[in-house]
Amino acid sequence: MMNGGLALSKTDSSSARPLGQPEVAERSWLAELHLRYRPDRSGLKTVADLLSVSGPLKVQRGFYPEIRSADCRGGTSVCHSYLLHPPGGVVSGDRLAIDVSVETGARALLTTTSATRIYRVDERRVPQRQKLRFEVAAEGSLEWLPLENIFFTGSRAEFDTDIILHHRAGLFYREVTCLGRPASGVHFHESPDSALRQNLRLLTADGRPIHEERIRLHAGNMRNRAQMGDFSVTGSLLVHGFADEHLDAFSGAVRASLLDDLRDDISAAFPQSSGCLALTTKPGLLIGRYLGHESGEATAFFDLLWRRLRPAVLGRVATAPRIWAT
Repeated sequence: MMNGGLALSKTDSSSARPLGQPEVAERSWLAELHLRYRPDRSGLKTVADLLSVSGPLKVQRGFYPEIRSADCRGGTSVCHSYLLHPPGGVVSGDRLAIDVSVETGARALLTTTSATRIYRVDERRVPQRQKLRFEVAAEGSLEWLPLENIFFTGSRAEFDTDIILHHRAGLFYREVTCLGRPASGVHFHESPDSALRQNLRLLTADGRPIHEERIRLHAGNMRNRAQMGDFSVTGSLLVHGFADEHLDAFSGAVRASLLDDLRDDISAAFPQSSGCLALTTKPGLLIGRYLGHESGEATAFFDLLWRRLRPAVLGRVATAPRIWAT
């Protein structure tokens, strides 16, 4: 195991409050994880260095299910890593910070062992916060493919993600958001405390924006047609780092022929879908979007895109993490 011993750190700010102020027992669990991926000395496989860890976040040792695969165009083998989130889910006041750097030529795939559950806030309404920061060096690749996030009714989450991409960096970034538990008759908008703020930024190494997304949802606006309408599941898959032959020489966008093939595959795989499955493209970037009722359908849609596009981005056929089969 890479994680070693972990300690939980609980902070109670009431002990330091000035005299005369009312007592506010603001508790929080801080969990931080900093990983670095680099080629080993042989240059044949990627290894993971656990640079720092604190709180209830763990990472299992690296797996190499692709190391014997002949379906790749060379380079280092991909390191598959499994993240273990806090047991019991994320509660009011929790703060998670994950920092992942991928060095030149290294290849990393990260997923989670289960869905992440974000529970309702306590009486102090202290939000749950998550900060992700990823940096991928030239000729490196990162596949961030966690299972879904489930935001319970009454949760107040603030999630921020920054992704820094150097020249010819490869990226698959997946995010599936489930709001409430409608199958159990519990809807996100039913609590006045329910709120979700998400920020996602893709940046070049010198700080220029590639792409940005923002979500601002609360009980009062969620059902607007411009927001979620009657749907409860949304998600996106961002793909960056296509080989030159898959990009239009003039615009830099993904070639129309590849988009047409993808749309045919989607229509064949999801003929009866009641959700919205869409593709959009920007120079060097393809985005798959889902808006619907089923997290399983969203995951299957993004899995189809990942399997179809991985050879065009990484020169490798898709090899699913073993944990997905359990």
